[in-house]
Amino acid sequence: MGPFLARAFEREGALVVGCSGRDAARAEANAAQLAVSLGHSVHSYADVRSLCASGIDALVVASPAERHLESLQAAAELGLPCLCEKPLVDPASVEEAMAAILDFTESGALLTDHAQWPCLLPTLDALYGPPIDVASRRVEMGLSPITGEPRAMAEDSLPHLISMAWAVARPGHGELLTLQEARGEFESPGRGRMDLVLNGPRGRVDATLFVEQHLEQPRPAWFSVDGRRADRRIGEGYQLSFCGNGREVAVEDPLQTLVGQFVRNLRYPASGMRNVQRAAAAHAVAGRLCLYVETIARLFG
Repeated sequence: MGPFLARAFEREGALVVGCSGRDAARAEANAAQLAVSLGHSVHSYADVRSLCASGIDALVVASPAERHLESLQAAAELGLPCLCEKPLVDPASVEEAMAAILDFTESGALLTDHAQWPCLLPTLDALYGPPIDVASRRVEMGLSPITGEPRAMAEDSLPHLISMAWAVARPGHGELLTLQEARGEFESPGRGRMDLVLNGPRGRVDATLFVEQHLEQPRPAWFSVDGRRADRRIGEGYQLSFCGNGREVAVEDPLQTLVGQFVRNLRYPASGMRNVQRAAAAHAVAGRLCLYVETIARLFG
């Protein structure tokens, strides 16, 4: 877990007490970095299973994707709530990940993927007014990954597009989005476009992702639903705002919003998500993972 994410949890009153790494030395380095950033001690654990067994209330998975599966399995086995960075797992691990997601569902433990962009959808209403609800939707995003290699750009950015399309389509519990078409065009250096055609319970959703490599902040980003586009602006102190329709509105960092929702659902179980809602959330995580893995397979074989 990086300092930025750790501070997001502590702003919600959730104390970061421990971390693990790929080995004991890396875990100690992570803990030392977090301790300096947070201003209190952070215990290091040589592996994620030891961290999960230490008495923590929830696990945050923020390691490279190829190490996510072990963390998900460790949390699932103990019924430990988990927030996992995107993508949920490496595509090669999807079958094992689905088994872990089933364990979360059966235990009633909360599983949330790092899908913060849908938290920004209300921004469109602030910029443009209420939308006209239609069965067919178009979702577009422009993102600026640090990497310029086509598959790496897709793996970094596609989960964001899929989470936005899922939020717009609003499939209910037991409902899914399915992938009808996937096309990709990549230019050199570090530019590309991916077009998806998705089918959902309320009709077709066309989703397009534009990516262009940017190495330094502020990296451009925007999203659009049915032609209503919002462009991100980053001000001093990482204050975020979005512009569109001749207007600009300040917003909370969507990562902070996502973390706040996760913490509140753990802290106030009586007023938070019931088991059926947590099962629905896990089902949505599984659905988005399947879309991601199938899209990567169609684009890159």
